[in-house]
Amino acid sequence: MQRPLDSASMAAEPSEGKKDKKPRPIPSPPPAPLATASLLVRGAAARVLGLRPGPAGGDLQPLWNAEPGNAKVTINIEGSSRSPFPKESQHSALIDAIEAATNELVQANAEISVFEMDKAAAEAKYGDAIHDGQSSIGNGKLRLAYVPGAALVEIPNNWSVCATTGAAGLVTFTQKEVGPDSKKKPDTMILLKRKQLMIRYEVSKKDTTSLSTGGDAPPSAEVVKELDSAAVRVVVPGVDTPNLVQVARIQALVVEGYPLPWLQVFLEMSSSHPWLGTCGVGRHLCLEHLSHLLRQELHLRALRPPLRKIQQITQTWK
Repeated sequence: MQRPLDSASMAAEPSEGKKDKKPRPIPSPPPAPLATASLLVRGAAARVLGLRPGPAGGDLQPLWNAEPGNAKVTINIEGSSRSPFPKESQHSALIDAIEAATNELVQANAEISVFEMDKAAAEAKYGDAIHDGQSSIGNGKLRLAYVPGAALVEIPNNWSVCATTGAAGLVTFTQKEVGPDSKKKPDTMILLKRKQLMIRYEVSKKDTTSLSTGGDAPPSAEVVKELDSAAVRVVVPGVDTPNLVQVARIQALVVEGYPLPWLQVFLEMSSSHPWLGTCGVGRHLCLEHLSHLLRQELHLRALRPPLRKIQQITQTWK
C-alpha cells in the first residue's frame, strides 16, 4: 500500500506545472567614479544635515547599467542634528548646499585610503561610526574607505574606489524637479516622512584607471570621532542666514519709515531666530546686513517702532 503523503513531504515536492525560481543575479558593482562619488555625497550630506556618515548609510541604485555615469544614492536622515528639520520649502536649498559641498570635496582632490581591518579591532578603535546597519556579519575583516574631511565608512569587497576625490570629476545632481503636469516625484529630493534623502547624480568622468591602492595610514580615532559627531558644518543661505528676499524685506521696512538701530534688534532676537544666532558665520552675515542698513538710514527719525512690532513682522520670515 502506498503511504499517504504528509504535509511536509507535499511541501517538499514541487507542484506540477510550476518552475523553480532562479536566484536573483548579484548586482554588478558600480564603476569606480560612481562608487567614489557616492562616498563624497554621503560626506557632504553629513556636513550639511548634521549626520553620522557611517550610520546614515548610502544604498546605491544601479542606474549605471542603463545610463553609464549615473547612479542614485539613498541616505537615512533620521539622525540629523538639524532640529527642527527645515520645512519643505527649504529642501531645495539644502540639496543645493549638499551638491556644492560634494564638489568642494572634488576640488580638494584629496587622497582616498582603502584598507582592511579586523572587525573587532575596527570597532574597538572607531566604535559604530563605520556601520550602517547592513555591515558585515561575523568576526572577519572589514573593508573601509576614508575620505579626508568627509567620512570613514565600510564598503563592499567588490567595490573599486578612485585614488583621489577629484578623479571622478564634477558631480552633478540631476532630476531635482519634475514638470508641472507630472505625477512622478523628483529623483533627487528629501522625503521627510520616510526620513530619507535621495540623490540622483552624474559624474563627468565615467571611466578612470586611477584606483586607490591603499593610500595613507588609517585615520586616528580622534579624527573619526570628529567626523562622526553629527555636527552641522555648512551654513545654508535661506536656511541658516537671511536670503535676498529676507534682506529685501528689511530694506522695505526701512523705506516705510521704520527707524533703527537694528543692531539692538539683532542682539535681542538672535536667540530665537536660527538665521540670526545659530553660528558665528550666520551672525556675522546678519550683522553685516544690518550694520549696512544702519549706516544708510542714520538720517531717519530717532524714534523707532516698539520691538514687539518688529518681532511680529520678522515672524513671517521663518
